[in-house]
Amino acid sequence: MNTTVIFGIIIAGIVQGFIFAVTVLAVSKKRYRCLVFLALLVAAIAYSNFQYMLPEMGVITQEEMSLYLYVPVATLAPALILMFVKTFLETELPIRKWQWFIFLPFVSFYLADIYLRITTSSAYSPTKVFVWNLEEVFGVLMTFTVLVYSLKLTYTYRQKRSKGSLEVKRSLNWLRITLLLLLSTTLIWGYGTAKMVFFTTDWQWFVFLWIVMSFLIYWLGYAGRYKFELWLERKKIRQNVTKTSNPSQKDTWENPHLKQLEKLMKDEKLFLDSQLSLESVAAQLGISPSHLSRLLNQEGNISFTHYLNAFRVQEAIQLLGNASFNRYTMTAIGLESGFNSKSAFFRIFKDKTGQSPFAYQKNQLVQTP
Repeated sequence: MNTTVIFGIIIAGIVQGFIFAVTVLAVSKKRYRCLVFLALLVAAIAYSNFQYMLPEMGVITQEEMSLYLYVPVATLAPALILMFVKTFLETELPIRKWQWFIFLPFVSFYLADIYLRITTSSAYSPTKVFVWNLEEVFGVLMTFTVLVYSLKLTYTYRQKRSKGSLEVKRSLNWLRITLLLLLSTTLIWGYGTAKMVFFTTDWQWFVFLWIVMSFLIYWLGYAGRYKFELWLERKKIRQNVTKTSNPSQKDTWENPHLKQLEKLMKDEKLFLDSQLSLESVAAQLGISPSHLSRLLNQEGNISFTHYLNAFRVQEAIQLLGNASFNRYTMTAIGLESGFNSKSAFFRIFKDKTGQSPFAYQKNQLVQTP
């Protein structure tokens, strides 16, 4: 790849990272903790690329960078990753004092580096080189450990939370993908660090890593902020919906199990869980999945999936017909109605009503005086 193109990609990522951080930290009206940690993480990655790219581009020398610009981001990034993941999963919980100790390695290395700048005249003294290598190796190991632990947190999150259907559960697939991408990047970083420390001091190999980090800046900035703000929208919708009672539908079921099922759907709104399955509902009713499916087909001539979707479409109709929900996105409304994606929401809603959610909402606004 052409050097100019490579530099252009990396510089664009750096600029995007700084713009994102400034937007979140300085412009946002309300700064949520997880978005603050996300902004700091993106800024840290952008700064890491920035401080290493300047010597490569010939703007400053390697010695000048090490004396005036160097920050041990290798130990800062994993701390920010962990704090972002924990505050994203536990938005309502306070940060415990002991959790801030995750930043101790960064503070220690940074103070040691400042001390060496003051007490040694050479930018490449044996002590400085040793400390830099130690920072990189420790940073790789720390980042790897943090990412594995963070992945574990995402897989145990659902089990730790309340099973109440009125709780807005976070979508974590994107977070797991992000953590796996970061883990893959860390393995590349670890290989490059081992090669640099034990075999050669050639930094050209790290150019590939800087390109990957540039793309991660875009992904983290977009996905992290979008997913969190989508969760906030869903939470606000859920709070407003639960303040008003839904109109009751006439219970026409004769079978006691189906009567119980209808009650669960109306009172506990089980259909809001996009992962709800025939097996889990049958277990709550104390019957087998096949028996529940057979009851629905015999008495209502309807499948379990169509039965669930009828409730979800009715929920979406209520939201779309309420002017107070017009400021929320269709994605948030669809997810809050129990659908597992925007595309499924649009497809099923149109199949049931004959029009898209957008068209239905527009017609409701026209009819409302």
